[in-house]
Amino acid sequence: MKATALYKTISITSTLLATALIVAPSALAQDDEGMLFDGDIAISSNIIDRGRAKTTNDYGVSATLSLTKGDVFGGVYLSNITAPGYGGEIEVFAGVTKPLGGWDLTLSGKVDILNGKDYLMAGAPVVGKNKYFPELKATLARDYGIAYIVAGTSWSMDGRWDTPSDSIYSFVDAEFPIPRMPELTLITHVGQDFRQNNSNAFDWSVGLSVFVKDFELTTSYVKTTQPLSYNGFTDRGKGRFVTGLKFYF
Repeated sequence: MKATALYKTISITSTLLATALIVAPSALAQDDEGMLFDGDIAISSNIIDRGRAKTTNDYGVSATLSLTKGDVFGGVYLSNITAPGYGGEIEVFAGVTKPLGGWDLTLSGKVDILNGKDYLMAGAPVVGKNKYFPELKATLARDYGIAYIVAGTSWSMDGRWDTPSDSIYSFVDAEFPIPRMPELTLITHVGQDFRQNNSNAFDWSVGLSVFVKDFELTTSYVKTTQPLSYNGFTDRGKGRFVTGLKFYF
């Protein structure tokens, strides 16, 4: 990783951490009014989206702040992204969770806002433009004790950061606590991306998660059938190990 990239990573991390430390205490003080504020700050060797790397050859830095009142929630997610024409990412999300036959049904929506950044293509300058990608999602979650299962489907009607076509993504996440080791969890994921006017892509991952107080350390192997290079993006679809550290507040 280059020194400038490392400097930017440290700078972003410091800014996000400072913001969290300022916001969290005042937010938590409002719990008595029936609202719950929480969030997290994370750094990882890559930010993965549907098996594809958003931050190839760079560290990923992200932060989430959410507000929950009863069954309703909303919030914002921020992260860096190393893709041609993009300088950063903001997601604004909201949704509702309701019990359904022993499962938790969550219906949500979000808008993925990508900050435009100028770049070079074949030596010629290209002006980056802000882009907006809305998405609707439905998930079902259930805790069986020996496993926590989440199954869901999302619809990105205007495409996503790396795919301009309509996309429907179905996935299943499963977490398995390791017996006699409550801090350790086996984490798995499978997903299928159905894309209009583009080849479909299957992705999967398997890894371990370790909790120590408010910190979570994860390491996973991620793989997708997406080609290594596509739509001007290079080295996004190869299999890779991803390690991350997240702090919850």
